[in-house]
Amino acid sequence: MKNPFIYILLLMIGVYFNALKAQSNTDTTGGANYIIGGEIHLTEISKKGNLYILLITEELFKTPLNSYKKIVLPIGDKKIKEKKVTFKFVDIPPGRYGIRCFLDEDGNEKLNKGMFGPSEPWGMSWQGKRPLGWPKFENIAFDVNKDIMDLVIDVSL
Repeated sequence: MKNPFIYILLLMIGVYFNALKAQSNTDTTGGANYIIGGEIHLTEISKKGNLYILLITEELFKTPLNSYKKIVLPIGDKKIKEKKVTFKFVDIPPGRYGIRCFLDEDGNEKLNKGMFGPSEPWGMSWQGKRPLGWPKFENIAFDVNKDIMDLVIDVSL
């Protein structure tokens, strides 16, 4: 290229896109964003379906299917035999979160309920002993101020 204007223009475009990329890895307060990941153990699962993994905040905890971020994984024979799947949420700002998940066995995209609770396999990011009755957000909440890659969640009936 003989025209220096084109060199300068290409350089400016490169700098601009690098700045955008760097900015996408920070939250609105200027801090770093994090990764949340781990394993979902499929305990006593025999039916195929989609596994919904919902990352929630305290406000979203009040409404069952709302989530800050959602992962949907197909669960087939191979995953049922392996009895576990891995998951990873990326670009998560610092804060307090919880995870709830369920295996949608009938494809209606929601957790079915029976007379005594859910009728499809489900689980949450329990912090300590699982309480009797419906949990509070505090029972499943964890703080995100670094990458968390070792969560283990049991999904069962």
